[in-house]
Amino acid sequence: ALRSAAATLRGALDDFAMLETRDCGKPIREARDDIAYCADVLEYYAGLVPSLDDGDAAVLRPSPYDASHRARTDSVPRGVCALISPWNYPLMQAVLKLAPALAAGNAVVLKPSPLASLTCVRFVAEILAPSVPPGVVNVLTGGPPASSPDRATRALTAHPDVAFVSFTGSGRGGRDVLAASARIPRPSSLELGGKGSLVVLDDADVDVAADMALAGILPCAGQVCSATSRLLVHRSLYDAVLATMVAKLERVVSR
Repeated sequence: ALRSAAATLRGALDDFAMLETRDCGKPIREARDDIAYCADVLEYYAGLVPSLDDGDAAVLRPSPYDASHRARTDSVPRGVCALISPWNYPLMQAVLKLAPALAAGNAVVLKPSPLASLTCVRFVAEILAPSVPPGVVNVLTGGPPASSPDRATRALTAHPDVAFVSFTGSGRGGRDVLAASARIPRPSSLELGGKGSLVVLDDADVDVAADMALAGILPCAGQVCSATSRLLVHRSLYDAVLATMVAKLERVVSR
């Protein structure tokens, strides 16, 4: 199913890229790169499925004092996974959650952002769901977008039949999701936004530092969790880094 979905998505790359651009406003070139990456991710996890389903459990070597015992680990599905994705990379973030969950044999409920859910809904409805048994892949949409997390997300994370939650979003939303999971309890994976700094030390290459800073802030209008929106620059390089960044940015703006 994952390999077939990758091939179908590549065939519809331009259509999905245009829809992604209309949905969240990113440049069409970035959207094309995002959709192509989604197909790569699907193919990667499709390649892992045989290794997860070969029936061989890992046998752990016993310690000397219990040589008569054996320990083993088995890879088994968790069950229903709640996958909550953000608006800045709508389909990419959804696929990064969907592909590993499905490869491991889980059923999923995808909850895309109410601000950007068009590509997620179309991908599941037209490409992914038809190639898996009914009920394995589900999409829950809704808002309102002003709350974090929204009511649909709260209902999903509070459901006792959800065995695992994967959330990408704000720190405030992540705290709410983790609190809901703690009441069940169940494992959760959180990828949250933040303001980690790009650190430029005194022995750094100024030109490379400026390129890395701009490469981290310009894509997706800087609206990414790893955006280089803060720089900590050694005093001895501050003027040089600033001048280099300004010169490079002027060339970008003047295009």
